Amino acid sequence: MDEVELKRLRLGAKIDFITLFNPAGKKVNIPPLEGVVKWSRRLHYQRFTVHDPSPGDIEILMGVFGCDVPILEMEVAIDFRPSDFRADLPLLRRVMVDVFGRRLCPSASSLRGLPRRAYRPRLKRVIMLKSSPCRWEDQMLLGARQDRVQVKCYLKQRDQNQPLKDIEAAARLEVRLAQEELKLLGVPTLICIQQFSWRKSLMPYFRHCVPVSKDRSGDGAFERRCDTEINDRIGQALMRLERRFRGVIDT
Repeated sequence: MDEVELKRLRLGAKIDFITLFNPAGKKVNIPPLEGVVKWSRRLHYQRFTVHDPSPGDIEILMGVFGCDVPILEMEVAIDFRPSDFRADLPLLRRVMVDVFGRRLCPSASSLRGLPRRAYRPRLKRVIMLKSSPCRWEDQMLLGARQDRVQVKCYLKQRDQNQPLKDIEAAARLEVRLAQEELKLLGVPTLICIQQFSWRKSLMPYFRHCVPVSKDRSGDGAFERRCDTEINDRIGQALMRLERRFRGVIDT
């Protein structure tokens, strides 16, 4: 089968990490969080990162550092997993190739014109993907680490440097937003997360398109049209994330 059937996949959105400025200028005792806190010793504790923060964690952090503490960086991830909650690595590998590799086409202005690259483990280096198709083992990249936005796709089989069970693996699509981009999106400080329009603001970074032939001449020319089915599923996942951080309980 050439295309992945979305009914075989469940999509979930999450804040993978958030990095905050520390106005105290020294390490601060933070009450226990659901997420994992990592301090930057190299930068003399002037910033710290919380991995997998929950809505309750955001409330605790605002209580410690204030509502207006600046967000320096945030990464949001969409995980594709089998809908039957069983291990299915072949399905996830097809997502890497058939969905991310062939259909990912972000429309965000900050990503326009950026080359499509991939880190290829077998070669142990980053290659251009213009003439080389994406492989399931690649880590596909749009933008660089120093850019204000970077989109990354990969088969996630490790978390916090620990291997995951096959049933926990995911085909991951993530966007890292630097402080400059966060300000443009209207989420410069911690309290803004609770009122952030996740779906409306982030869909341009996660947009997918379907290559469609322009004519029947066989010259290989094609155009891209919006992949409504995939985009709707991603939008639904982002809306669930939005409702979660706004404190909306689904019944």
